Amino acid sequence: MKTDKIQSILDFWYSAPMNQHWFNSTPEIDQEIKTRFEKLWQEAANGALDGWKNTATGCVALAIVLDQYPLNMFVVKLKVFRPNNKLSA
Repeated sequence: MKTDKIQSILDFWYSAPMNQHWFNSTPEIDQEIKTRFEKLWQEAANGALDGWKNTATGCVALAIVLDQYPLNMFVVKLKVFRPNNKLSA
């Protein structure tokens, strides 16, 4: 188990700058997470980090990588309900 990776995930996610943006991200934060953690997310998604489940801190880090980071890395913003005057004519 790579405890340095686990600790870096926890340190980043629970840092003061980051936890202020848990429900209010920015494009810069989304890009930083993608740049720093996308490869790690892919490893976790492929099962390479399953050993992290054996410790409490590993479980938390794995949950962040698999559940929270993708919300930032793969955010899609659609303007679905854009008004269109031509439809109402």
